[in-house]
Amino acid sequence: FSGIRFKVGLSETANTANPNLVPTNHPLFFDEGEMYFNADSGYVFNRIELLENTLLVDTTIVDTTLIEIGLNENLRNIVLDYPFSLSLGFNTSIILQIDYRDWFELIDFQNDSPSTIVTKIMENLPNSFDIAAIETSVN
Repeated sequence: FSGIRFKVGLSETANTANPNLVPTNHPLFFDEGEMYFNADSGYVFNRIELLENTLLVDTTIVDTTLIEIGLNENLRNIVLDYPFSLSLGFNTSIILQIDYRDWFELIDFQNDSPSTIVTKIMENLPNSFDIAAIETSVN
């Protein structure tokens, strides 16, 4: 093999699935207000909550900014060039690792707007993955 390819996000078909028709044990089932925007925008692919502590005399106030990434235009194809061979067997596992330093590179969480943060995250995403190991069991 010359590498692997995968997507981060949901295909357009899955992203527009009607959550009211999804069984409760299905991964696309959601509780109201969680990982689903609406029928037009679909599901949330990535959700990041930024916390900012403000220290006062007797208490700490935590301000939060919620960054939710979805929409079909944010579906990303990831291609990792990684030549490898497989022995005969079953249950091949490809173990991925993500370097969050690469994923969040050049993002200024204090000064960038939420839309700028989303743009930078989506631009950085393809370069943040690597293959840690490939394992095949013979059972």
